[in-house]
Amino acid sequence: MLILGLETSGQIASVALSDKSGLIAEYSACKTRAHSETILPMAQMLMREFGFMPHDLKALSVNCGPGSFTGVRIGICIANALGAALNIPVVGVDSLSALCENALWPHEVCVMLDARNENGYMARFLNGEIISPPKADKVENFLCSAPEKTLFIGDGALAYKGLITAKVRDAVIAPSSFSIKRAGSLCSLAQKKLAASKEAPMQAVPLYLRQSQAERLWSLKREDAVHG
Repeated sequence: MLILGLETSGQIASVALSDKSGLIAEYSACKTRAHSETILPMAQMLMREFGFMPHDLKALSVNCGPGSFTGVRIGICIANALGAALNIPVVGVDSLSALCENALWPHEVCVMLDARNENGYMARFLNGEIISPPKADKVENFLCSAPEKTLFIGDGALAYKGLITAKVRDAVIAPSSFSIKRAGSLCSLAQKKLAASKEAPMQAVPLYLRQSQAERLWSLKREDAVHG
């Protein structure tokens, strides 16, 4: 099954192709222009280089968040539009599960994305299986349940390294290279999801663990107006 993966949830834009044998190819580029301008040309270039046409695709995979609100929306809109045009499944994969694909670790893995002010988006995994689903919380609260020898991955792990090592015995902080979101990981997880699913999803939906900054400011202004 040929799958095209689209990663637009952060600064790096990434596209990948995979089939049942594994990853075929992957392109990644640091953000120099808006993902809305770059992701489709990257996908077209990748497919042409390896001799594939749009009708060869059997499914699409896309990062559904958490991440940049704008970036997540761009990726999902493009993936859903392509899926509808080609009449193929669109599999949404969350950022935390995708980053866990970067790790081979015999103990628990905690993927942590920085949400500022000692807040994070976090999930825990063991042997590649999720054991604590994605949630937004204070980093310190989440660390209370993390066992010793946990591997921490993500920009949140790097941002709060001092807090993590103070709270979790023998914690290991993965280097920054483990925090890169890759379209190849989306393809790998999409292959697994489709193999395990009786009914393939035809659309991806965003995973929002909290309101955007604009929505939070609007809510505060509305409360002030009501109580003012």
